Amino acid sequence: MSGPPTTQPIALTEAWSITTDLALSCQRILEHLKRKWGIEVMFKALKERFGLGDCRCREEKSLARWMELVLLAYVLAGLTRWGKQLLRERPSWGEAREEM
Repeated sequence: MSGPPTTQPIALTEAWSITTDLALSCQRILEHLKRKWGIEVMFKALKERFGLGDCRCREEKSLARWMELVLLAYVLAGLTRWGKQLLRERPSWGEAREEM
């Protein structure tokens, strides 16, 4: 009999990566993974905070417009965040929660 599911974080001690290009150095592989991770984080924010996955459009033109609006909102939020960092302003709790 098992107890309730645990909510304890799992400690990761090793990271693994698979590549088909055996000529790549470990440093180069890590650079690729770092770039890829940034893209993954961006798409997660676009889907969860900016509504990328909420589009119900069926026409290609409408879908393209939706994508443009979502990306514009993402860029504007990033610029606002960057501007506040430059001015050393602290975001409100709501803004901090919504930050990417």
